[in-house]
Amino acid sequence: LLATESTRILDDAARRRRLRKQLDALEQDNFHEDPHAQLQWHKNIPKFDDEQVNTQGASRKRVSADNA
Repeated sequence: LLATESTRILDDAARRRRLRKQLDALEQDNFHEDPHAQLQWHKNIPKFDDEQVNTQGASRKRVSADNA
C-alpha cells in the first residue's frame, strides 16, 4: 500500500520537463574548467607498465594446512 502511494505516474509533458531539466543540469556541469589541466608530472612518480609484471608469485607451490 505504501509503495503504490509513493510512486508517481508521470504524463508525457512532465516526463519531458524532467528530462529537459536533467539534461540542462548535465550541460551546465560540463561548462567548468578542468581542475587537473595544470598538473605537472614529476620524474619520481612511478609509471606502471604492463611489461614489468612479476609472474614469480604464480609459480609458487601452495601448501595445504594438512601438510604444514
